[in-house]
Amino acid sequence: YLEDVAAFYGMRYTPGLRQATLSSKYSRLVFTRDRKACEINGVNTHLSHATALSGKDVLVSSADFDLLLNPVLRGQDLPRMAIKRIMIDPGHGGKDNGTKGRTYVEENVCLELAKRLATHLRKSGYLVSLTRSSDRYLGLSQRPARAASWSADLMVSIHANYVGTSHVTGIETFLLSPSGTASTYGSKPSARKYPGNRFDKANARLAYDVQKSLLAKTGANDRGVKHARFLVLKEAPCPTVLVETGFMSNRTEEKRLGTAAYQEKIAAGIAEGILRFHRAVR
Repeated sequence: YLEDVAAFYGMRYTPGLRQATLSSKYSRLVFTRDRKACEINGVNTHLSHATALSGKDVLVSSADFDLLLNPVLRGQDLPRMAIKRIMIDPGHGGKDNGTKGRTYVEENVCLELAKRLATHLRKSGYLVSLTRSSDRYLGLSQRPARAASWSADLMVSIHANYVGTSHVTGIETFLLSPSGTASTYGSKPSARKYPGNRFDKANARLAYDVQKSLLAKTGANDRGVKHARFLVLKEAPCPTVLVETGFMSNRTEEKRLGTAAYQEKIAAGIAEGILRFHRAVR
């Protein structure tokens, strides 16, 4: 029950016809009835299960409480870990160009973003490696394998998006769907547990911190924190997120993604999100 969740966190519970709100001087959560839509401190965050009604009361799933809300709202619920070695995975490369806009190609945008992110992280004292540092092809399974062989403590995969309409814009950050849940864009839950599910709680906090920081740095449209079963997430040997940095199908956003100034904002946003996550788990 959301009323019980509010009491657990010491928050005020305000039910409404369509939405229920939990609030305190530190946080504000907005849940939409019968939907997976949730807003945590201004960040669109997709639940694994839609909220449910029991009479006039609103319920949230135990999976979302344990593996999403608690990791985001309570640092003490996170596993303690040292973050020293960070693997950056620029999407695509070589014969795999990724998506294309009118001017830019995804593989090149991803590599530039990865290099800029690496510079930010190294300045903060981290050891950083890239799954690819040039325009070369890597199979999907090779990416988490490289993170594992390098003993990475954290991994970020960088991509650019494309849809069949020019109107969609914004940034979205994906974490691995927990066992027993469906992905954000899927309808069938999967009971299978992948190696990356060992880090469900850390993944949730990392995804939230990265998305929140990216929005603050870029001012981009908030497409939300979402769940998926991408191979790089399933086989991850450490906490991992995949960031879709913008839509190549939107001419304005594509132009922005190709500029050094906006690339710096994205790199700084991801780096700041990683620093926030690190402070939460150390």
